Amino acid sequence: DQCGIASFIRDRVGLVVPYDADALRDALARLLEDAGLRERFRANAPAVSRELSWDQPIAEQERLYEELVVET
Repeated sequence: DQCGIASFIRDRVGLVVPYDADALRDALARLLEDAGLRERFRANAPAVSRELSWDQPIAEQERLYEELVVET
């Protein structure tokens, strides 16, 4: 749940769980038992993969560097 893209993938193409064995076990059980959830994740995967390009993170990093250079 601390991953940088957790909020982006949450309930769209994956389950986001805390760093905890019980939470992970419960999430895996949910995926195994819920065919509708797996189908929704599968259906959303192409759109999410298109949105997760390197362009946005690189542009954001460049913007942050430019701000830092201007401030110093």
